[in-house]
Amino acid sequence: MTKPKPKGRPSNYREEYNELAAAMCRDGAVDKDLGKAFGVSVETISRWKRNYPEFLAALREGKDKADYKVECALYKRALGYEFAEVDELTGKDKDGKLSVRRRKITKHIPGEVVAMIFWLKNRKSKEWRDKHDVEGELNIVIKPAPKPDELNDESD
Repeated sequence: MTKPKPKGRPSNYREEYNELAAAMCRDGAVDKDLGKAFGVSVETISRWKRNYPEFLAALREGKDKADYKVECALYKRALGYEFAEVDELTGKDKDGKLSVRRRKITKHIPGEVVAMIFWLKNRKSKEWRDKHDVEGELNIVIKPAPKPDELNDESD
C-alpha cells in the first residue's frame, strides 16, 4: 500500500535556514525580519516553528543569546561601570617638532536611575511596582453634616 500524498504544496523550508535564522535572531531579528529574509510571510514562519522543532530550537537559541546580551547591558547601565580610554594630546616638543602624547584614562559612567527602576520593577515587582495591594479592615462612621444653626460662629 502506498502512502497518501500530503495535501497542499510542498513547504519551502530548508534545513540550512536553521543556522541563518539563529544568527539573525542573535542580531535582534524578529519573525517579520525572518519572513522577509526567507521570502515568506510571518504566518509561514509560525508554521515552520510548529512543524520543524529544529527550526524553533534555532530561533530560541539565537533569541536567548540576544536577550542575554541586552540583560547584561541593562544590568551594567543600572550599576554603572568604568572603562579605559586613550587620550591623545598633540603639541610641539621643546625642539618645535609636532609630538603626540598618549595617556590612558579610566572613565566612570554612573548608574542610570531609569535602568535601575526598570530592573527592579521586573525582577522584584512585588516590592517595586507602582500599585500596591493593601489588605485589612476599615471601619468608617459617617455622621450627618451639622445644620447651619448648630454651627458655632467663633469669629465674635
